[in-house]
Amino acid sequence: MKEEEIKKFFSNLNGDSDEALYGARPGASKASNKALVIKKVKFQPFKQGSGGGFMKTSLLHLENVRVNVKAVLGSNTMQVREFLNVDEGSLIQLNTLIGENAEVFINEQKFAKGEVIVINDKFAIRITDINRLPNLKDMEEA
Repeated sequence: MKEEEIKKFFSNLNGDSDEALYGARPGASKASNKALVIKKVKFQPFKQGSGGGFMKTSLLHLENVRVNVKAVLGSNTMQVREFLNVDEGSLIQLNTLIGENAEVFINEQKFAKGEVIVINDKFAIRITDINRLPNLKDMEEA
């Protein structure tokens, strides 16, 4: 917006008063309120570093960040009528066969597949396949 457009916008908010145009500051005289000036902000052009756009940094600062890990054994689609009849002891069949890998998600993003195993009476996942993301440099070249 141009300066004139901004002034016109503010003047149309509350009629054509000076307070609407310049903004009223509590306890300030009308003359000091008129001293406010509206200007556009001008930034220096951004200069890209010599690193080719990538910053080399250590991942040490991320070591203590917590992430949500979820293993999905399978899924199923049900009608609301069927869902409303679910009670304690009900069985819901999943679309996964015995021995099929479960999907592992990290922060709701599919990360890997793995085999469901039991360690000391607790379920665990042995990772068998990791979804590798393409390297950022490879994506730029494509």
